[in-house]
Amino acid sequence: MRGYTHLVTDVFEDDPHTPYGFHTRVMGFCPVATHEAGELHCRSRRITLVLDINIAYARLKRQGHWLYRYLTSEWDELSHHRLARRPPPEAEQIAELLRRLPSPTGNRQEPAATVADAYSPG
Repeated sequence: MRGYTHLVTDVFEDDPHTPYGFHTRVMGFCPVATHEAGELHCRSRRITLVLDINIAYARLKRQGHWLYRYLTSEWDELSHHRLARRPPPEAEQIAELLRRLPSPTGNRQEPAATVADAYSPG
């Protein structure tokens, strides 16, 4: 554990192999921005997603989700203890507000995306 608190990733709206649904429904990423143009000179809008690691850990553990079991199967107790600390109520409130925001894709189709995952130190 390196003290990271969030993961940031971008998905591209028109990619036929999008992980957008997996990232948002299963992992718990929240869309925070859309970009019409970028350094990749791509026609597809880029959607930036953010995941609060502690909140995602607690939710997946509470649900007994297969992804939780898969990702943590070889963790020691110290690793579990570090992430099991309850996030402050403000963090849960912010996450809930982000979930209630309208889709950044507006009236367009469900985004299709590829991912270039980037880790963001806290």
